[in-house]
Amino acid sequence: MAYTLPTFNLRVNVYRWNGSGYTYFATYDCNLAMGRRMAQYNSAMQAGDQGGLTPSLLLPPLTDIQDNSTGSHSDVAECPAGTRRWYNVSCVDDIGKGFPNEHRIATLAKGGWFGDWVLYGFTPWPSPIP
Repeated sequence: MAYTLPTFNLRVNVYRWNGSGYTYFATYDCNLAMGRRMAQYNSAMQAGDQGGLTPSLLLPPLTDIQDNSTGSHSDVAECPAGTRRWYNVSCVDDIGKGFPNEHRIATLAKGGWFGDWVLYGFTPWPSPIP
């Protein structure tokens, strides 16, 4: 059975660093996953205490979402859009590059535990978690 594209059943709001703070950048279709593609904890990602797991954000090919490899701050993702569930984008790469099932993956670090997030306008996650 051939590998198929994920279903992009959610929306994500992406916020980008503008030099002095984060501002809304774009909204994309996505899939928030923690399953077969689950990444193991990597201390270099500064993933905080997430039980050793990092969620994955699956996106259509060439979606403009950035980690800090671009020379700036990593983007911040709010997924699902409008829920105030904040994630720091840890790593962005492509799955199936050059094949018909190509799509983008962004590994995420759960937000709210960064001491400086409130300074950037991001509140802790709501309780109960939506």
